[in-house]
Amino acid sequence: MDLIIEKNYGVLHLTFNRHQKRNALSIALCNSLREALESAKDDPSIRVVQIDSEQEVFCAGADMEEMLKMPEALNQALDGLFRTLLHFTKPIVASVKGPCVGEGLALLLFADMVYASKEAVFSYPATALARTQRFGIAHWYGRCPQPKLLAQKILLAEPISAFEAESLGLVTQVFELDDLAVAVANKLARLVVLPPNAVQATREALWRDFIRGVEQDWERDQAIYHEQAASAEAEEALNAFMEGRKPVFAPES
Repeated sequence: MDLIIEKNYGVLHLTFNRHQKRNALSIALCNSLREALESAKDDPSIRVVQIDSEQEVFCAGADMEEMLKMPEALNQALDGLFRTLLHFTKPIVASVKGPCVGEGLALLLFADMVYASKEAVFSYPATALARTQRFGIAHWYGRCPQPKLLAQKILLAEPISAFEAESLGLVTQVFELDDLAVAVANKLARLVVLPPNAVQATREALWRDFIRGVEQDWERDQAIYHEQAASAEAEEALNAFMEGRKPVFAPES
């Protein structure tokens, strides 16, 4: 089971469990996550959603094997998942113990609170794969406390430490790994006893500008992404990644 789904005391726990693929977002995993969120949105017994991973790795981004073999179907599944996240109405709390990459990082942009261990590391390697940003990354730049540092991390595809992620506004708070689960459980316990309508109305107000901006640029970001993804340099980057070698980007004649 790639996604473990459990409901306890008003909390929907969604746990990535695709260990053999480092929790990469496959078509099936995207669809399972989307369906769980859509169900939770209309379930009055669910007050908050927690997204976590069974193993240390949170998410390795999009499934690169599926991206190579069936890009249209995977991009369709990713688009559906992120549209659901964009319009989700209940609080999302994410817990990150280890690496979180690409679309996994983008997913965290739609969480209200993100708690990470000191060992967690983040990256968005789109440029290294000859692709561009989508799913709200550009709007993170607009809301980021340190936009120049974020630009460096995104443009150079550099890793982001847990404390850097905190300074960039991606992570709410960093904990020792042994303390992370208890800290997150305490936040969840607090959320489920607060008045749900007030929580959702407050969340809607807090997210309004971000959602409006992401919606406005959605089609443009996707068009730029897909144009670049169809380029020769993107083909070389993906093939090099799958073959375990360094890409060679020759200048176009």
